[in-house]
Amino acid sequence: MKFKKPDTSYWDNKFAAYMHDPIDKVFQIPGHEERGAKQLEAFGLQKPNDEFWKKADSIAAGFERGQVPTYKKDTNLSGAVNFLEKPVITHPTSNKSQLNINFAENFSTKDAKDISAELLEFLQKDIGIKAGEGGYSDSDKFKDDPDSFSMARFLYTHLVLRFKLAEKNVAETGALWHRLPADSRFPDHSIWQHNALTSALYSCMDMANDVNQIGMMIFSITPVQAFIAKARKLRDYWTGSVLLSWLAFEGIKWVIENLGPDHILYPSLIDQPLVNEYLKQEWETGDFSSFNKAKGIASLPNKFLFLVPLTQVEVIGDDISEHINKKWLELSEMVEKQLSSIISGENTHLKELFKRQNSNYWGLQWSAVKLLDKDDKNEFSELLAKKSYEKQYETLKIFNDLIKDKPYYENSGRGMLYSVSHALVQSALAAQKSQKKVTRLPEPGEKCHLCGEFEVLHSTAHQEGDGAKEYKKNINEFWNNLNESWQAEYDFNKNERLCSICMIKRIAYKALQKEKDHILCNSFKSIKYFPSTTQLAFYDKFKREGITDKEEKYEKAQKAHDEPDEKAENRDRYFAVLLMDGDHMGKLVNGETLASTWESVMHPEIVEKLKQPEFEKNYKKTWNNIFTKYPRRLLTPAIHAAISESLGDFSIYGVDSIIKDNDGRLIYAGGDDVCAVLPVDTALQAAEEIQKYYNSFFRIISGQKDKAIDSSWKVEPGKMSVCLGEGDNISISAGILICHHKESLSQMIARAHHLLEEEAKEKTGRNACAIELRKRSGGSRYFAGKWDETKVWESFHRTGELISDKNKRKISASLVYRLEQFRTGIEAILKKDDYEKLLTGFIKKQLDRSILAAGKSSEENLNKLAEKIVDIIAVKNKNNKPVFKPEGLIVAGFIADKGGE
Repeated sequence: MKFKKPDTSYWDNKFAAYMHDPIDKVFQIPGHEERGAKQLEAFGLQKPNDEFWKKADSIAAGFERGQVPTYKKDTNLSGAVNFLEKPVITHPTSNKSQLNINFAENFSTKDAKDISAELLEFLQKDIGIKAGEGGYSDSDKFKDDPDSFSMARFLYTHLVLRFKLAEKNVAETGALWHRLPADSRFPDHSIWQHNALTSALYSCMDMANDVNQIGMMIFSITPVQAFIAKARKLRDYWTGSVLLSWLAFEGIKWVIENLGPDHILYPSLIDQPLVNEYLKQEWETGDFSSFNKAKGIASLPNKFLFLVPLTQVEVIGDDISEHINKKWLELSEMVEKQLSSIISGENTHLKELFKRQNSNYWGLQWSAVKLLDKDDKNEFSELLAKKSYEKQYETLKIFNDLIKDKPYYENSGRGMLYSVSHALVQSALAAQKSQKKVTRLPEPGEKCHLCGEFEVLHSTAHQEGDGAKEYKKNINEFWNNLNESWQAEYDFNKNERLCSICMIKRIAYKALQKEKDHILCNSFKSIKYFPSTTQLAFYDKFKREGITDKEEKYEKAQKAHDEPDEKAENRDRYFAVLLMDGDHMGKLVNGETLASTWESVMHPEIVEKLKQPEFEKNYKKTWNNIFTKYPRRLLTPAIHAAISESLGDFSIYGVDSIIKDNDGRLIYAGGDDVCAVLPVDTALQAAEEIQKYYNSFFRIISGQKDKAIDSSWKVEPGKMSVCLGEGDNISISAGILICHHKESLSQMIARAHHLLEEEAKEKTGRNACAIELRKRSGGSRYFAGKWDETKVWESFHRTGELISDKNKRKISASLVYRLEQFRTGIEAILKKDDYEKLLTGFIKKQLDRSILAAGKSSEENLNKLAEKIVDIIAVKNKNNKPVFKPEGLIVAGFIADKGGE
């Protein structure tokens, strides 16, 4: 059975549910329902099923209605906040930041009615009332298919409209349109996030015809590293990442077109490059995100989470799987035809190989659970650890006690127990993966030289009675023919033999460049001179020689890789692999490590009212109880959406730009997960910039500007972004592997993962950066430190400059080796409370012997230098105990000049 494609009425009702709250609601809460109805009437629509959308609205609010009093004339008793008078945004994940909004002077003359009128006028002009009646509705797409406008209008409203409002500075509200709060009392999530959740929940109830049949579904695509990391060339690695991200998009696309983009909880679809390209190609929205320059970025992770009608999870899971497999096989066929077009003779067996190896390659798994409510406690308490649900359930009980005399309030707790539902569906998927069945048959014959898993490609089937010699001859003929006919001379090594999977990663770029209607066409347009590891290693060499032309760099690096350039110095042989990963990200998205508190996310005016003696006693008592027993903000659907959007902006605006600015190449940036290759010179700087971006609070993006904003902001056009902010467990760790350009790329990627997980996270205790200098002779040397130990990293940079050849060494390299001889004594010093003072004095004496003539220094400078060296060689482990590691000096010197020994 196939999923029934939604009709026009489905999209009209969804749009009506989405617009139940007007976008400008926060400017005046009283009367907002009437304003919302007026906006709907302008589009010829009315609110759908009253029971469903009201239930959906209360669940989407997350913490339910009724915890703070609504508007009352007596200001001492009123729980309302006048956002026009006191515009504040609070941070959804950090407890250290709130943003005061400063509107332009002429904004002070406006009232809520003025803003609403300007908004309504813009909606009518920008979107159009129906197909062919102005604005977006005038698109040629709707002339032949007017019914499709209902779906298009919803996509446009949810994914595009905020950009248009901000760009045109409608009602002088500028970039704030991106983050306009849904609730002035709890201004930590946007009206877009709330309205999208409401419409998604409404649609689930409507499709199931039951308010209780709302499900949460997670879909996973595997393998990940086994697919992308089996790479000889950097382009293979990048292509594999882009293709996996694209397959995730195709699964998401099915959800967009059959359920709606509002159903996707993670990852955020807002401003995602592939989503924007899809809207542009298939829905003719144009380039609406003027600041997003990311192209060819693998920014979608291999898992996506979405809301579903629980009655249809089986057919939805099957249809998504079928759609993804279909798209992969279409690409496989493109690549096979590309090969067959240049290989002479009969290629039937080549087609059979492609079909056999690709038909069941991907592991597509999903799990779904009911959106849990308070009556499900017996069931979920049997399946989850107590810590996964106790605080949420107890907080719900406290709030429900507050509204026990208000039967018209929704008290099921599905919003407050959202993180419990999320933890359960994740556990269900993990259990399913542990029972994964292998559906592929064992591969015969010679195995792929890259992955070692599948049979190498050839065009002649092995006949019964043929010997191994004949089989090998057929393989060699195929590959010799391919190498002679193929137009890109550096795509294949002379003796390289690949399977169809690795062949797709190697040459998909050629097939996709020709497919102008394929969503990946633009991603692969500009990769003709994709950098190699050698080109990255030659970063300094090209600078010295003044070589800037892309083609010249590419040609010189390719030739040098095959025939070493004798003029290249030792420091020109190394490049860096940078991996970064958010710490405890699973706990963050489950709400366990949110740094925000109920008090920090409230509007400060409400916090103050709760302290006043005349404020309603029941509310004061309840909130003081919450602040004391369960102070941490609960993860609600809207907060999860805020986290998803933060991670999307981090990848697209933060990581992508930083890697480009540091002359590197981004391989993937899926949420908190980052992989890039860079010159040794810039790798650490890029990692430091990414870490700072990750932990920033609010940002404003406009034109060439992407700046952090802290406590206040003057409204301007652009895009406002909310990052994750700071918190005890909100951090990102990095692993930087510096290795020789001729090392096996697959092995170096695996080693970089080990460096990140073992050295940065496990041994250093997360929120850390670990660097490995892997020399071809002499083995590996390491340095690791916590990001917040700024003094240590300043010392690392400065001391490295003094040790390096590039900067005419001011410290003898023999110092490191002499310190190693004193290991026993130094380790004894480190056990003392005043170890820093004692070790500084000892290092200072050694420096007297180590300072070279050109670097003789004053007593004061000598002491400062000794202190910096102590910072590097006495590294603190995850238990905050100093450990003697003198090799950090060698790593620092190497980075400073890419080879100073």
